[in-house]
Amino acid sequence: MYDIINKLTAKQAEQKIREIYKLGSVIIHPHCQKRMKEKNYSSSDIDLLLSKGTVQEPPEYNDKFCQWRYKIKGNAVEGDKATVVVSIESHRELMCITIMPK
Repeated sequence: MYDIINKLTAKQAEQKIREIYKLGSVIIHPHCQKRMKEKNYSSSDIDLLLSKGTVQEPPEYNDKFCQWRYKIKGNAVEGDKATVVVSIESHRELMCITIMPK
């Protein structure tokens, strides 16, 4: 797991997220699955955000889970703006924590 020392810049995170999306594993956390149902998002929306969205903000550190969280913003399949929050769990594993409009 990436720790507090391994904070990535927005650009580095975007590149690493795309690399993991293409070559590694993407895990959808149960909380994200719940939000997907509530907000009517699909796995296609997650795919589109991970492949085309941008990381525009610095990461936020979550003390409880000892992880950096990155917000990827872009358009969902229907064209509406959405944000998916992810953590980079390893060099080949990405966790989608939640998804929301905006």
